[in-house]
Amino acid sequence: MTEVSGWEDLSGLLPESRGWMHSGVAVLSDGRVLCAHPEGRDLLVIDPSGRAETIPTSLTEMHSIFTCERDGEEVIAVADPGHRFVEDPADASAYADHFSPGRAVILNRDGSVLLELECPPLLDYALESWRPTSIAVDDSRYTGSGDIWVADGYGASLVHRFDASGHYLGTRDGAETGTAFACPHGIVLRTHHGRLEIYVADRTNRRIVVMDRNGMQSRILGEGVLDSPSSLVLVGDRIYVTELFGGVARFDGDAFTRVLEQTRPRSNEDDAWPNRRTPGGLDGPVVDPGFFNSPHGIAADGHWLYVTEWFIGGRLSRLSLTQY
Repeated sequence: MTEVSGWEDLSGLLPESRGWMHSGVAVLSDGRVLCAHPEGRDLLVIDPSGRAETIPTSLTEMHSIFTCERDGEEVIAVADPGHRFVEDPADASAYADHFSPGRAVILNRDGSVLLELECPPLLDYALESWRPTSIAVDDSRYTGSGDIWVADGYGASLVHRFDASGHYLGTRDGAETGTAFACPHGIVLRTHHGRLEIYVADRTNRRIVVMDRNGMQSRILGEGVLDSPSSLVLVGDRIYVTELFGGVARFDGDAFTRVLEQTRPRSNEDDAWPNRRTPGGLDGPVVDPGFFNSPHGIAADGHWLYVTEWFIGGRLSRLSLTQY
């Protein structure tokens, strides 16, 4: 396999599994990386130097993972849409939908639930399920309000705000932009001139919407450039955006500048995408360094960008921020 400078595959630190990984990713203050077990439920704590620890949780999937400070302790916020693809033991080519109630929680470092947010009391949820896809907390790195922001991308396509105690404060549907949110899949926070900004990866609308604390839209990024924005991370003035259909986009400020991969090796319209068909049924794709198949979660520390990918067995990569 050809090596690509500044690009490392850490998938050897993941458990071998036929699970269909659908994980977020985050970095603890000590440099260890958090992601979900390919089969969901368990949280993996990975030391990139070569060790991994498994922490059981009561969740179905850790679709979005966000580390934050709460009462002086580092804790873990998780959005769990309550959905997994589960392999049919009688048919290696078949994965069936498995649904559990969606959840948005803050976990202690041992995996126990410190705080659970309730589905907002809205009429929208008479028709749609509560299926959160992303979560972010306004801790001391931002304005310190403690507010918790949740994007319900797989349910009612709404973005909700809660206070630090979990009390519901309000909802935005994106309609003030002229187009309501359609799968607001990812959410991330930033302070700009002392004011909180909320970035929403509005996947089906192929754009990023930037809102203020009150949910009022200030600007839209990536229209005409993005095709499947899913998760975001801010690194200084840069924005990195996973595109589920095979790319990671970089913005410098609000301007799109490049994609990180050399090219997209597969079309998402491939019959078995994001996986591949084999004589034995269905298996994860073969993806070389320098290429993404189906990037999902994204996080960064001071040196590295971490990306998870959505397919059987999963993938965890890290890229040098000095090179990408």
